[in-house]
Amino acid sequence: MLALLDEPGLERDDVLGALDRLAHGVALVAPGGRVLFLNGAAEDIVGARDGLAIGPGRVLRLGRPAEDAALQRLIAQAQPGCLAVSRPSGARSYAVQVAPLGSVLRPADRPPAPALLLILDPDSGPEPRPATLQRLYGLTAAEARVALLTLRGAGLRPIADELSVSVSTVRIHLQRVFEKTGTHRQAALVRLLLGAGLVAGG
Repeated sequence: MLALLDEPGLERDDVLGALDRLAHGVALVAPGGRVLFLNGAAEDIVGARDGLAIGPGRVLRLGRPAEDAALQRLIAQAQPGCLAVSRPSGARSYAVQVAPLGSVLRPADRPPAPALLLILDPDSGPEPRPATLQRLYGLTAAEARVALLTLRGAGLRPIADELSVSVSTVRIHLQRVFEKTGTHRQAALVRLLLGAGLVAGG
């Protein structure tokens, strides 16, 4: 990504603007944990002070010392990894994925590269918009509505009642959704749809 920022015609603000549109939290941190950038979702997460916070020197800190030490170790060692971040509120842990932006073969005379942190809240996975599903997978408006209701955990009868159609019609729409998305089971479809919701307002 650092090399990408030097690409002619690609502005740094363009890259950061794209990161800011992601619905999950994204942070760029320097070795030592100093925050260089937070997208809007990460700012909300940090602002809630529910397991993550920014301490003195704009250093990203985790609430539990052992978890904080593990995060700082991943950043300092420029190694990819992930960890669960406990939340004092009792909500399900955040999942933090650490991806170093520099190569492990980075020359010794160059400063350590920052790391990108992806912060996922399992309780607030964003839903894609119906129009996004139509663009991505060629769904009709009705198929997109069925797909989203399936994502919310609704069964065939509740979906039929919601859309004022028969259960057999819902079943046909769902079968077409499976075909167009290349999925075969509801669990696989849900995973795919959650991924389609990564772009805020997508």
